[in-house]
Amino acid sequence: MVEKDKEKIKLQNLVKSCLLEINELKIDLMNLENEKNLLKNDETVEKLESIVKEKESVISNLKVDLNNLKVDISSKENIIKSQELKIEDLSNFKDSFNDIKTALEKDLKKFKTEELKEYNEKIESSLATIVEKDKKINVLLDEIESYKEKINDLESNIASKDNLIGMQREIDSKESEIKLLKAASVDQEVFKSIKKELEDKKIRIKELEDFQSSFEEIKLSYEDKLFDKDKRIEELEKIQLSFDDIKASLEKDIEQYKNKELEEINSKLQSALDKIVEKDNKIKSLINEINDKKLEIKEIKDNNVSKLDYDRLKDEINIKDSKIQRLEEIKGLFSDLDKTYGDKSQDSLGKAVDSDSETLISEKSFGKLGELNNIQNEDNINKIKESKNEIKRLKNELNSCKQVNKELEFIKDNYKKLTSSPKKDLTSFQSQIYYLIPDEPMDSQEIHNYIQKTAFKDISYNNITNIIRGLERKGYLKPENPEKPNETKWFRINKNK
Repeated sequence: MVEKDKEKIKLQNLVKSCLLEINELKIDLMNLENEKNLLKNDETVEKLESIVKEKESVISNLKVDLNNLKVDISSKENIIKSQELKIEDLSNFKDSFNDIKTALEKDLKKFKTEELKEYNEKIESSLATIVEKDKKINVLLDEIESYKEKINDLESNIASKDNLIGMQREIDSKESEIKLLKAASVDQEVFKSIKKELEDKKIRIKELEDFQSSFEEIKLSYEDKLFDKDKRIEELEKIQLSFDDIKASLEKDIEQYKNKELEEINSKLQSALDKIVEKDNKIKSLINEINDKKLEIKEIKDNNVSKLDYDRLKDEINIKDSKIQRLEEIKGLFSDLDKTYGDKSQDSLGKAVDSDSETLISEKSFGKLGELNNIQNEDNINKIKESKNEIKRLKNELNSCKQVNKELEFIKDNYKKLTSSPKKDLTSFQSQIYYLIPDEPMDSQEIHNYIQKTAFKDISYNNITNIIRGLERKGYLKPENPEKPNETKWFRINKNK
């Protein structure tokens, strides 16, 4: 018994230490994940990842030890329950045994008081009559003997024939009287039957007394066994009380550590939320900056010539340049012409040349203006490219912030599921798995991959299938095809309990 108590205390201490270490490792894991997010470009990330892997392996080993301890505790509880059932059966047998005993005692008492009394009365009356008749017979026999002696004396003496006849008559009368007495007495066969019945009753009484003695022995043995069982029950009750005390202390310690862990996690969550708010503010500022850049780009686009107009003007300038070159060639040809032409023709030619020169000057000035616009357009194009690059950079930064925010929300949601209060009819680990399973239908392999990805990296497929079957029995999961549980899709049931 002492060894069992020591073993239970040892198991409870191991469970307590495992739970404490698991909580510490969870806190360390959360801290390491936060540090990992903050130290993405740091050299210590590899060291932290190796530490995380070591911690995860330690957690998995501790979980295995915890499961083994739970199995041992459940086996001990089953043994206690079986002992309680045996004790209950013995108590029921004790009650039935007492009922049989009282009934037998009652029957024996009734037999002794009523039937034996009746038989005793009959026997006593018969014996009294027999004794009385025996006395009379003995008296008559004595008288006969005396008469015989007298007859012998008379026969020997033969004093008188009349006396002999009188004596003979007297003997006859005495014999008739003896016959009457014998007829009046109890029949010998009836006496034998009564005597035999009396002996049978005595034998029956002896058997009942033997049975009562054996019954008393059985009663004493069962009372000893019941005393031992009562003693065992007291010991088990003491064990149960100590177990309840240990359980209460464990629950109290777990509650304290849980509250402590929740406080630390809430503080970390608050800091994470503050970081999220800071990121949101940064995102808002980036969005405002993007909007400003968009307005600036719009103004630049409004102030600049479109690419089609620019290309069209460029083509026109090239055409004008070719025309100017042709006009210069024509002017050289006119200077070589014969000067015999009249002034009129020279004037007309001069006018034509002047008009062409004006056209040429205007076209050249337009070309210079086009060159200025071209330079301005190149500057604006460079600004547009820079703005586009800046917008692209800001968009990438915005997407990364959104991705970080999404990951933080996912971690927050999973943490909330893992720290939620367990269901009444489920263990804490089953409740965590139930909360983590998504609402969309999944088969057992998909559920295993999802749980490994989100929370428990080292959990095995067999553990997941066992937990799924347990959740199905409790009504928290429903299979699409119950005949093929390993291939079917599982639906999560929102069961309020």
